[in-house]
Parts: sequence; structure tokens; C-alpha cells
Amino acid sequence: MAGLADVAAAAPLLAGAFTLVRGATCLVLDLRDNIGGDPATVAFIIDWLAGGPPRHLFDVVYRDHTRQWWTAGSPVAEPPDAPVRALIGPRTASSGEALAWVLHDQRLATLVGQPTRGAADHVVPIALSHDVHALIPEAHVVAPDGSPTWEGHGVQPDETADPIEPAPPRHPR
Repeated sequence: MAGLADVAAAAPLLAGAFTLVRGATCLVLDLRDNIGGDPATVAFIIDWLAGGPPRHLFDVVYRDHTRQWWTAGSPVAEPPDAPVRALIGPRTASSGEALAWVLHDQRLATLVGQPTRGAADHVVPIALSHDVHALIPEAHVVAPDGSPTWEGHGVQPDETADPIEPAPPRHPR
């Protein structure tokens, strides 16, 4: 997964994918190059993996308000009856890191790979000049109990593994 598209666009595609993997003996989510996207898509995926009632995933705390992220408690397909593994690494970022952290925190998957960077990116771009922009933090992420998350620490894998580079494409003869 290279990113997490807006949930309105991703939901029908994910629902189809969830149906296709029904009966699988193991599921592997490759988040190593996931640069993030919509946190609502994180909640949609967790809703399917966890099943059951709504789950509180994490909070984004701004100066003047807090945004809570929950699953809906109404997955679009039966949760998988197979072990789930997620591949993570230093290029797993933003909502990709959020997904990895929630998978670990909620004990829904075994994380394999390298630590992530810890870059929760709730920032506002500010133009300092025509050519120079700054990213100013506007919020931070906390666990449902108020404890720290991946922000600044990264997500640590359950099993460390050397990075695997993709195989070069094969050209037909």
C-alpha cells in the first residue's frame, strides 16, 4: 500500500479486497512505502480487522480541541480468521505509521521489519517568502489513555528483519 486514499474513494475498493482475501491462511500488509493519507481509511481497515463494537484508536490534540478517531463498529466484511502481519520500515509515514501503530496497539497484527521514523505530521505550511516554506506543528497524537504513540518514537517491529528491496521487473521474451 503506497498510501491511504480518502475513505470515500478507498472504501469500495477495500471492501472488494476484504472479500477476495476471505479464507486466506495469512494476510500480509506491506506498509513499508506507505506515505499516509486519510486517518478515516485507517479506521475503516481496523474496523474490518477487529470486527465487533467501535474501538477508540487515537486522539489528535490541537491547542483548542481534540479529534478522536474511532472505528464504526460495522465492518463491511467478516474479519479475517487468519494471522495478520504488517511490514514496516523507515519509509512508513504519517497515516501509514498510524495504521502500523494501531495494528500493534490493538494486537491485530505482528509487525515485521525496521522501526518507523515517528513522524506524525499534523502541521500547517507557512510561506516565509516566495521560495521558503515552513511546516509548523499544530497538533500531536496520543493514545486513547493519553499515553504517547508513534510520534517522535516511531513504531517498533515485533520482529526485526532486514529491508527487502523489490525484485526488478521481468520482461517477457
